Amino acid sequence: MSRFEGFYTDLYRRLKARDNWSVPTEAGFCFDGGIVTGSSTYPEEASQSFALMPGRPALLAIQTRKSMSEDQGQPLTKTLPDLRAKMDKVSSGSYRILRQGKRTVAGMDAEEVLFALKEGEITSYRFYLLAPGDPSTLAKPHTAIQLLLGASSPDLKPDEATSPVDEAGALQTWDTLLNSLRLRPGAV
Repeated sequence: MSRFEGFYTDLYRRLKARDNWSVPTEAGFCFDGGIVTGSSTYPEEASQSFALMPGRPALLAIQTRKSMSEDQGQPLTKTLPDLRAKMDKVSSGSYRILRQGKRTVAGMDAEEVLFALKEGEITSYRFYLLAPGDPSTLAKPHTAIQLLLGASSPDLKPDEATSPVDEAGALQTWDTLLNSLRLRPGAV
């Protein structure tokens, strides 16, 4: 327990309450009702998932942490065989790659791969982005984003399990989301 004491002491001294509608001007990580201010002497990771349409399979997941030098040699394209195997498994091999390649997100170099899957009557989309970040600055953290629209489920009828948007809508949602990402003023 004593090995975690320093971590929790550091975290506790940096916690501040804040109104959810105010945008802090100081560096830190915001959460519902508060902010963890300043820099930590310990590594931190933030993960957040959002159910985009309650009752429908539509999920946005974002993970971010300080970038490390080891991240630079791990592009998303290296994991493409694993992602393809995953898509083969969930769609019985019935998928297409809508787009893959490099893009810039919030001033960071990133890679994306966007899949469209067909599972019988169910159409779904699995979009992935990885930005390895820049270890020399907190302004460019390691960032992974997933957008999942539609998924087969024994609890849902096919029209409820299919993506709530068509292919053009899925691509527009993804691009709008990624183009809206910015470093919060004063975050670093």
